[in-house]
Amino acid sequence: MKTRAVATAVKEPATEIPATETISQQAQQYIEQYVQPLMDATLEVYKGPEQLFDQLVITPDLDQRMATDSALQWATQAVEAAISDAVNIAYHGAHSQSSQNGNGQDHVSSGSSMDTYNKSIALSDGMSGTLGGQIISERNLVITDIAGNSSTAAPHPECAEDADDCAVDFGSSTASSSNGQQQQQILPELVQQVEAITSELFAVTAAHTFVQRVLYKINRLNHFWYDDLHNYVNERSPWLGKIRDAIETPWQAWEMQQLAADNGHATADETVQAYQQLGQEAMKQALKERFSRDVDPPLSAFQQFIVNDMSPLGYCHLLAVGSLDGLVEASRQSRVCAGAANLVACTIFRVLMEEYGTGRYQRKHSTFYKTMMEQLGLNTKEESYLDLVPWQWLATGNQNFLLTERRRHYLRYAGALSFFEINGPSVYKTYLAAAQRNGLSEDACGYWALHIKEDERHGKQMLEEVALPLVDMYPQDAWEMVLGYDQDRFMGGRAGGALVKYIKSAEVASIK
Repeated sequence: MKTRAVATAVKEPATEIPATETISQQAQQYIEQYVQPLMDATLEVYKGPEQLFDQLVITPDLDQRMATDSALQWATQAVEAAISDAVNIAYHGAHSQSSQNGNGQDHVSSGSSMDTYNKSIALSDGMSGTLGGQIISERNLVITDIAGNSSTAAPHPECAEDADDCAVDFGSSTASSSNGQQQQQILPELVQQVEAITSELFAVTAAHTFVQRVLYKINRLNHFWYDDLHNYVNERSPWLGKIRDAIETPWQAWEMQQLAADNGHATADETVQAYQQLGQEAMKQALKERFSRDVDPPLSAFQQFIVNDMSPLGYCHLLAVGSLDGLVEASRQSRVCAGAANLVACTIFRVLMEEYGTGRYQRKHSTFYKTMMEQLGLNTKEESYLDLVPWQWLATGNQNFLLTERRRHYLRYAGALSFFEINGPSVYKTYLAAAQRNGLSEDACGYWALHIKEDERHGKQMLEEVALPLVDMYPQDAWEMVLGYDQDRFMGGRAGGALVKYIKSAEVASIK
């Protein structure tokens, strides 16, 4: 996670500082009481289709059986319909929305009205009403169309009557895809809180979250988790590939449009053309200027909050979300090291090797992250806090998967990694300052201290031994590296800003 630089002046520690042990006793309860409800409300919208998807991923011989198994055909159609609806909302302007990027600038997505939103969410002001046979409770919110209820995938007769007869045990997964009898209700105040945090419509947040979670669950199959081998039976499934492409293609086009708006361009094509017009020396100069700008940038408003105001429990919130990457750190990078040997490849491998503690588990960076979590009473099992992760954060992870899995995007990957390593120390200093101000132990913040030391070297190496040599190796295509750098900076800032907003909201709720 990146947000950027550290303040030179940090507030002095409070007179009475909670001990690390005290915080460790409170952290999990704090997350469950003040963080989880908002995220659960967002997840509830597409809960049924996502549960179906989870079961399909581990269904043996999924693609072969889909041809003859009517239950599987229904399930895959229901998932596809829900994804289609969510993609339309998130990336094709089904909603009018105004949001802010990590730098606080307004971005406006295309869309004409709130018609789809109003169709998707039914509110009752006390008058009686029904929806799919279900009574709508007073002042409660019932999600309908965007969870897939209005899709063309009708419930499979056998599954609707007896889930035990289905090839897949759908169980509660049919809740959002059949008659709505099991559909959970979402309180309007939760919707309002999410919208206040995200500056976008609740339905848009839910749609982004759903598609990014599905994409992450496909991408994570590229890692080995030392779990049941049967969890990987569909790692090369054509159907999963189809789902990935159905999300990734419109999402990538949308992300380019977001970057174009951040660059002051009207279209993504205009942005690409601006990068393509850079000459070989201009590209080198652009990378050097970006290094100077990002190696120690001024504090953003979000970082000022982290350094000067974030509570120790807010710090625990930050660690919980960051654990999605922190506990498996650098795993995605390993996939770019295969291929021809040269100085660039060796430098990237050297950076990766240090992330892996040069083969010593106790020195692996993820081990330091685990120690921080243990010190604060957090669950150290990988993906334990997946449900707390904002979609903006998931998007950065999925972007990293895309760039490391596709050799065609190697230059974009090199640019993104360059920003990550260059900017890293300034970010970690903010987290370290927050932990120290709150009086936490060295073990509760040791990961940041380690990264500050190593990434200051990594950033310089990435510029001088990777980025600049690649410009000479690919003078016609090296603009993609500058693009990758800028996009990682933009998406990282957006993700960091979103997380800080959620942390602030939880802290405010905890003191009411």
